[in-house]
Order: sequence, then C-alpha cells, then structure tokens
Amino acid sequence: MQEEWKVCVMNAKYEVSNLGRLRYAETKHVVNIFCNSNGYISYTVHRKTGSRTMYIHKAVALTFLGPRPKGCVIDHIDKNRANNRVDNLRYITYSENSKNTIKKKKVPVIISVDGLDELIQEYDTCEEAYSVISKFRARSVTPTMKNGIWACKTYE
Repeated sequence: MQEEWKVCVMNAKYEVSNLGRLRYAETKHVVNIFCNSNGYISYTVHRKTGSRTMYIHKAVALTFLGPRPKGCVIDHIDKNRANNRVDNLRYITYSENSKNTIKKKKVPVIISVDGLDELIQEYDTCEEAYSVISKFRARSVTPTMKNGIWACKTYE
C-alpha cells in the first residue's frame, strides 16, 4: 500500500496517513508518537488552553473512513491496537465489539542492525514493547512504529 496523506479532520495543523502516521501539515515533519498503557498509539497536542491527546486510530478512521456512525466504535481488525493502518480499521457496533474479544495479538519488536532485521521478542502490550527498545534512545536512535511493529535502527 502506498502512503497517502490527508489533512487530519481532528486538527487541520496535522496530516494523517493511511499507514497510521501523523505529521505537521506545514513542515511535513513526522511527529513522535507514544503508546499508552492500553496499547493505543497517541500524540499530545499542545494548545494555549492546555494539552489534549489525539489517538492515531481515531484520526485515521475519521479522516479516511468518514464520520463514525452512531452506536459504533473503531475496531482494529487484527486486534493489534498499535496497527493503525486504514485497512486494519473499521466501524462496528458495540454489540459486535463485545463479541469480538479474542486474545490480543502480541506486539513484535524488530531491531535492524546494519540493515539486517532481527525479531527480538513479542510482547503483550505496545507499552512493554516500547519500553524494551526505548533504551536505544541513548544512541540517538528513535524507535518508530511501522505496520504495527516497533522497529529501531542501530549501528554497531
């Protein structure tokens, strides 16, 4: 799937992509996102009146799928809350969502050393996975989320 950017309907200062990424509309700089304790990827928008959390799955769904129908929620089809690609999101009813409680998919962490990808481990939550790779920040390397996988490039 080729990446497509659209102005975010939640905040026009940002653009959101069909691959679940967020960037500033003016500078085209991709923003750093974080994973909360429930496994949802979000970004903190700072305003003069205070800060507000923007959930990436909600931004992608509203921008690419349109307004959420009444009585529906956003569902991650593969059960990976970190995978915010538009083809992994859909609107379903609360009733469908309550029946949709299979075991959550584990979150993989991939480390790329000199271009060779290696699966380190899979974790139960996005937060656990992120905490493992956050140690690479000491090497001035920022972990990134791509296709529902936390990846970190490092050179040794």
